Amino acid sequence: MRILPGDLGGQSPTIYLKGDEKMEKKTKTIIGIFAIIAVTLIAIGIVCPYTSGAKEMVRLRITTPPNPNMIPAFILLEQGKLEDQGIKLEYIPSMGASDLMAHLQSGDVDIALFSVPGGSKMYHKGIRKIRLIGVHVWKAIYVVAGKDISSWENLKGKDIYIAFRGGPPDVITRASMKVAGYKPYEDFNIKYLPGSEIKQLILSGKANAAVFPEPHVSLLLLKSKGKLKVAISPQKGFARNISNWKEGEEIPVGGLWAIAPNIKEEKREAVKKFIEAFSDANECRLQLDFRGVEKLKPLIPSYLKALGFPIPDEGIYYKLN
Repeated sequence: MRILPGDLGGQSPTIYLKGDEKMEKKTKTIIGIFAIIAVTLIAIGIVCPYTSGAKEMVRLRITTPPNPNMIPAFILLEQGKLEDQGIKLEYIPSMGASDLMAHLQSGDVDIALFSVPGGSKMYHKGIRKIRLIGVHVWKAIYVVAGKDISSWENLKGKDIYIAFRGGPPDVITRASMKVAGYKPYEDFNIKYLPGSEIKQLILSGKANAAVFPEPHVSLLLLKSKGKLKVAISPQKGFARNISNWKEGEEIPVGGLWAIAPNIKEEKREAVKKFIEAFSDANECRLQLDFRGVEKLKPLIPSYLKALGFPIPDEGIYYKLN
């Protein structure tokens, strides 16, 4: 499947898809969500459509699942400003973790955006071609609940829904519970369901609380029309469980990755320009703090150890020069 940058504007995207009818419907639904986000970003002034004259381009192919990692990529796709520097961005959607891994293994992408712990696990399992460029999503996991919930004590004995067992939201939430003196599976009814089902439950009042990353949290609060709020920020408790963690330091969640074998000499300068534009998109437009690997190296090992994820060797970090 391929979606070209020009397909992400106000018109319906052109989808190049192989698969059965059921997968096609699922794909169109997710791509529709992507398109809505892109159009929304334009409408609120975060991105501005941009065109430039035709010239020979260096093509960079980007993939990301539908999560907070994707927003800066959409900003660059819609702005189109890298085209003026001879770089053509092509967006290749990933439908989920398995689809993302397939793209990484096949080598049909150059750049990817996904979680730091997820990348560490992939690297450990043998996908050695990925390289961490930097982190742009920090402290993005929250517990959403009704107005009467403001602490773990308020949720004791109640249902707490999480979308994926063993993922960063789950691990960080349970670590936060332990730091607060609770036994996660004894003091709370932690339940795992697909994110779409959890959203229906929490919005209909059939769930006491749910754990989600941004931007899902903001969307839930908007849809609830004042009935839901951010009740707990679990990363605060989790951070206290990390050795050598300084007060005020945030948790690296979403990362920018390169697929090393594809970044040949003719693409290295394009990747460098992409990183600069990506950093600007985060800091100037989204007020997100993009940090390169040199600043991250002291943080990553203790963070991954606290999560229970494998600690990678130096080979996982992308080298600009």
